[in-house]
Amino acid sequence: MKMNKRFLSLLLTLIMIFTLGVTTAWADSSAMYLIDDRAPYPTGPIDVHVKIMGYGEGNIFFDDEVALTGNTTKNVKDALEAAAANDSSLTIQGLDYGYVSEINGQSYGEAGTYSGWVFRVNHKVPIEDDDDPTYGVLGGTIASTYLQDNDSIYMWYDTPESTRYTRVNVEQDEDEYTVTAQYSYNNNLWDFEFTDFTTLTTGTIVLVNIDNPVYQVEKPLSSSGVVFDVGELPSGNYGVYYRGTYENNGAIEYVESFIVPLN
Repeated sequence: MKMNKRFLSLLLTLIMIFTLGVTTAWADSSAMYLIDDRAPYPTGPIDVHVKIMGYGEGNIFFDDEVALTGNTTKNVKDALEAAAANDSSLTIQGLDYGYVSEINGQSYGEAGTYSGWVFRVNHKVPIEDDDDPTYGVLGGTIASTYLQDNDSIYMWYDTPESTRYTRVNVEQDEDEYTVTAQYSYNNNLWDFEFTDFTTLTTGTIVLVNIDNPVYQVEKPLSSSGVVFDVGELPSGNYGVYYRGTYENNGAIEYVESFIVPLN
């Protein structure tokens, strides 16, 4: 069944909002970006990285570079089509309608209301319009989110009704950053209230180079946190993420709303 594009955009935006934790993520522009702000987009061939992860521990469907050819601007839809063309075991449904309804048998809505496939580009939420007269913030679709060379697309199956909001804290001491993580469950579905945070002692902390998302360092989380020695890393801007496994979901990455600058 073909659905209204604006309705789909709003629905996808709501799903991404649940995943990010509205009260923090939308307040900080580093957790999202306006698609138009990255224009102009190249019309020639580009290479991007695509990672697709379903629910269920370790359920990685695709994780590789893809080449997008032709003399037009490229979008997330093009990247997903290229990934499916490169891997015969990858089956994606719904692309012609501008959204993903099913990947490898995991369908929209099967894990609860609003569950389904969501994505980020370079670990950020793409936004079509941050002042839409009807919807306010209008999230980008796979067709409206255009790509630059070396972008990183991450798509996963999310179940917002059971999603917890995870945040990380960073403390700097000269050339070392100590990262700890906490989580809270949404206590009010409509007001997006997150209180009573609990320290996380399992999972993985990931340090990602924002300028070159393919480059990242991962360390297992402990009760005392994780220490990164920035002197061993190339210069650039880095984002800090938490990756964990819980309930029936696989590894989910939560983008943090700040960047660690390294010189």
